[in-house]
Amino acid sequence: MVKELPRIINTSEYLLQGSVLDSAYPLLIERLKGLADAEYKNFSEHELVFANKRTTSLVYWHVRRSLDVGNSLYHLRYLSDPNKDDNRNCPTLVRKTIDCLATSNDMMGFLGEIGFRMQYEFVSKGVVFKKGPMKITVAKIHRVTEPGNPVKLEKVTESHLVEISVLIPSGQDLISSSVKEFADQLKP
Repeated sequence: MVKELPRIINTSEYLLQGSVLDSAYPLLIERLKGLADAEYKNFSEHELVFANKRTTSLVYWHVRRSLDVGNSLYHLRYLSDPNKDDNRNCPTLVRKTIDCLATSNDMMGFLGEIGFRMQYEFVSKGVVFKKGPMKITVAKIHRVTEPGNPVKLEKVTESHLVEISVLIPSGQDLISSSVKEFADQLKP
């Protein structure tokens, strides 16, 4: 069964991504503790990426599940390709999103039945901060060495992925400036 998250329809994600070397990670976390809202949370998630190759252009679904909570729901996420018109004068990447929660125990079977095949999977472990509507994640990405087993891992790089994102109704480009200004405060 698939349930749509209570969210505004026609949502856009405003996103900036970067990386920080493992050696600079403690400094970045301290800076985020000072700049972001007081609460932050550690997380560990297993993510699988599926593509439907039967269409003229690839359609991707990201299927994520928390490893911190037993029997957690699957979070399905469709991410469109960045819209060139939206990104022309915008300091962030802008793309449409659709999010939903799924209670199925056989997500791979469900997506396979509708023509999707798994492309890759990984585990991200890190910290998530909030600053108003912005979500800031700093995560170490791990390759899953035994397909379907999120315990057998190997690190991918000597750095952490940093993402700043905001989900809001389409057409509110002013938020992109706030995302860029916040990101500029994280520079060394």
